[in-house]
Amino acid sequence: MNCIKRRWQVTASALFILLATNVVRAQTTGACCLPNTTCSITTSASCSFSGGLYHGNGSICSAGVCDVGCCAVNGACGVTNVFTCTNANGIPRAAGTCTGVVCTGACCEANGTCAVQDSQTCTGNSGQFKGFGSQCANQICGGACCQSDGTCALSNDTTCVAPDTFQGLGTTCGGVDCSGACCLPDGSCEDVSEAGCAQLQGGVFLGLTAACATSVCTGACCHTDGPCVEGGPLECNQQGGAYQGRGTTCVNECPVEQPTAFTYQGQLKRDGVPFNGQIDGRFSLWISAAGQIATDQVGTAQTTNNINVVDGLFTVPLDFGHASFGEHARWLQIEVHSHGDPPGAFTKLSPRQALTPTPFSLQTRSIATDEELRIVRGSFDGNIVVGTGFHFTSPGTGVFDITFDPPFGNLPTVTATSYALPPPETTVAIREVGYDHVQFFVLTTSGSGTLINKGFHFIAIGPR
Repeated sequence: MNCIKRRWQVTASALFILLATNVVRAQTTGACCLPNTTCSITTSASCSFSGGLYHGNGSICSAGVCDVGCCAVNGACGVTNVFTCTNANGIPRAAGTCTGVVCTGACCEANGTCAVQDSQTCTGNSGQFKGFGSQCANQICGGACCQSDGTCALSNDTTCVAPDTFQGLGTTCGGVDCSGACCLPDGSCEDVSEAGCAQLQGGVFLGLTAACATSVCTGACCHTDGPCVEGGPLECNQQGGAYQGRGTTCVNECPVEQPTAFTYQGQLKRDGVPFNGQIDGRFSLWISAAGQIATDQVGTAQTTNNINVVDGLFTVPLDFGHASFGEHARWLQIEVHSHGDPPGAFTKLSPRQALTPTPFSLQTRSIATDEELRIVRGSFDGNIVVGTGFHFTSPGTGVFDITFDPPFGNLPTVTATSYALPPPETTVAIREVGYDHVQFFVLTTSGSGTLINKGFHFIAIGPR
């Protein structure tokens, strides 16, 4: 009797284990729709590994379990296997049915109009698909696009790009003006298209949002032997003055009499090798980095002969006069002729060297001469040092030492700013300031900041 009882207990335990195993299997497997369009019972992990679509634990491979309502490329809906749908570039929209499925929607086309299309046709034509079932009546798809030739066309904000200007969604060509203010060298202004402004010699287009009625096309013209007058760059240069730039005025632009000479320290290479020998140099000052028209030049060119170049380095004193420097950037054009070359024309070096203005002018009207303040300013563009009253050295990458000669009578106030271009963006850190020196670190603004050899300008103001 006891033996029979124990056998029953063993049999019951085995049955319980078998039932429990079946329950576990039912909870961890389900229907998997495979890329070969078949269905298999497997685990979620195995289904995912095979690139299939898992229908959940306990699901079965019943008829149609892998079917979807598929929006085909022609905009029609059909019930088919999910992988058959995607392999034909269709879009699965619903499980096993096309009932209530809409395969089209509003498409904002590249020309700014709207049409009901399927999504593939819309995006294939550079349109913006607004969603299945969306209607054109509820969409604002485009607006006026002012083109560089002054004409207008309907477009959208993704296809109307520079140099064209998008006027905003819902705008029309009948309601916008595609002209803008164009400043001419004589200081006058015309409202024309950007292309029309380019055809006017020396014209500067101020943009579609600018109008001559509210734009200033004149600037201060400084004369060393006469008063400052306001006008255009053409007349200013014809009279031997220095044009200070559009929008400047005679109130603060022309400096009072102070020394304006500076020492230009340059580096000259030929075929990538530092040059040694003598050169003749011709130097001219410009208001732009590349402009070639005569009105862009400030003052007259200076020629210096017999410049000694040692290991590629040379220095030359330059003085373009008080009228040449206001609060606006200038560019130095350098032309050289080597004594070792056959007689001929000067060779123009490229690019022009930026003489970026410091935060203060050489001597502003607001600083009285009896205050005994001394101003030292300079700039470094990565190769060339410009300025007087200091010595410049670089003991390491991104580290620059300035030694004042002579020293200040007390600690000077020092400011420094980095060149904005070219990338990367940088910042200038003032490490230490003394009576006779200052040290700058130039670092990148991204990440933790890396020392880098890049241009900056500085100014030091203190007692003599």
